Amino acid sequence: EKSVEAIEKFSLLLRSTLKNPDEFVTIKNEAENLKNYIYILNLRFGDRIKTNIFVSENCREYKIPLLLIQPFVENAFYHGFNETGTGIISVFFNKKHDNIVIEVMDNGSGIDKPSGNIKKKDYSFGGVGISNSKERLHLIYGDNADIQINSSKGKGTCITITFPAEK
Repeated sequence: EKSVEAIEKFSLLLRSTLKNPDEFVTIKNEAENLKNYIYILNLRFGDRIKTNIFVSENCREYKIPLLLIQPFVENAFYHGFNETGTGIISVFFNKKHDNIVIEVMDNGSGIDKPSGNIKKKDYSFGGVGISNSKERLHLIYGDNADIQINSSKGKGTCITITFPAEK
């Protein structure tokens, strides 16, 4: 039964990707994609990591790059919690002034890297997926996009992604 549902969630992710050749989706749709992806991750990790996704009403119809947030959530699943640890990952989508602000927060183990701007080339954080997200943001929004990381060892990590709001 779980296998069937996993295949359904995966096919919804694929359909969303193939259906959006312009590579932009509404925040409402991106949140749905994220829920489907998290369902699949929960099959691997069990239900020990809880997730919350909050989408403010004022930003639901704004467009963002497709699957932009997925690598950050995946990173929190894989690196934020040890093999048996439990925790919470929360994703917040908001519109503040003329920007979309997305926060991916976890109460996991945190990281040793200093906090700061991970958009800079000399700041190494995450794997290929996060590198691709950073590059996509830079190509689309240039210096108008920003990614900040705040982390405390043993307390968790918060990634804040900011870029211009567009409908």
